[in-house]
Amino acid sequence: MSLKSKLLKFILGEEHANEKSVLNKWKDEAQANLDELKNIAQNQAMIDILKDYKDVDNERAWAKIEQAVSPTKMFDFARLSKIAAVLVLLLGAIWSFSLFYQNRTDFETLVAYHGSQQSKIDYRDGSVIDLDKTSELKELAFREFNLSGRAYFSVAKDPENKFVVHTVHGDVEVLGTEFNISSNNVETVVYVKSGKVRVVHEGKAHILNTDEHILLQNGKAVKSDDPMVTPDIWKYYTLKFENHSLHHVLETIAIYYNLKIDWNSNLHKDDACKINTIFHNTSIDAVLKEMEVLAQIKYELKDNKLIIHDYKC
Repeated sequence: MSLKSKLLKFILGEEHANEKSVLNKWKDEAQANLDELKNIAQNQAMIDILKDYKDVDNERAWAKIEQAVSPTKMFDFARLSKIAAVLVLLLGAIWSFSLFYQNRTDFETLVAYHGSQQSKIDYRDGSVIDLDKTSELKELAFREFNLSGRAYFSVAKDPENKFVVHTVHGDVEVLGTEFNISSNNVETVVYVKSGKVRVVHEGKAHILNTDEHILLQNGKAVKSDDPMVTPDIWKYYTLKFENHSLHHVLETIAIYYNLKIDWNSNLHKDDACKINTIFHNTSIDAVLKEMEVLAQIKYELKDNKLIIHDYKC
């Protein structure tokens, strides 16, 4: 039997007289004692030994050890008692955390790490969440989240529990709907695919219905409907354009790749220029190279901004 097991048996009230000499020898090895205490506290196997552990009275436990060892040798019980208190607290914390972790069912953290592919989350209430790459979604409580980045929510109906998403610019509250959120430090855009949501920004509530969206930026909330390109386009792996205007195509590409598009102020956005093409899981560089061929666009890609200088059809 290991020394730590002997010590714990003394604490738990299991006396063995033939182990007294071992404990006496152990108590005199000061630095070794400290190292052993650290090993005991860090060893996950201790949880198995303490499976029936309820509570420990520190004073009674160490008084029992003091009675068990020989009184003829000098022993710094005050120092050991302090170490014992730390040990008992550590063991209790390990045991309590183990029980909590094994039994917890009301909390989880959902994260799509930077650089990962977009992911689909089947949430435990029946909702489905599409999370874009380079985005982060953290659950704070049941049906309550923090979002940084872009996500599409198909929310299961639950009249008893609101579904709330917090962003840096405001909060989105729903009972059951489909909506898209794109949020960064500069702006937050909320788009409702179906149903109704309540957006709270700067203490003021804004109600959005199907096909409506709102831009939250610089303390302002701008609401509109019928967007040229639905903001949830990023969910799909394929971009297909059939006789679409160049204006529509470039706006779609910007939203799909999470870019801000900036048109040259002197550039007329001519919808007579039509594009027919398809992109499947294609990089933004490859897409723009093809657009150079199709429409002779002159562009600049800088700081997550797509700047269109010129084009010819």
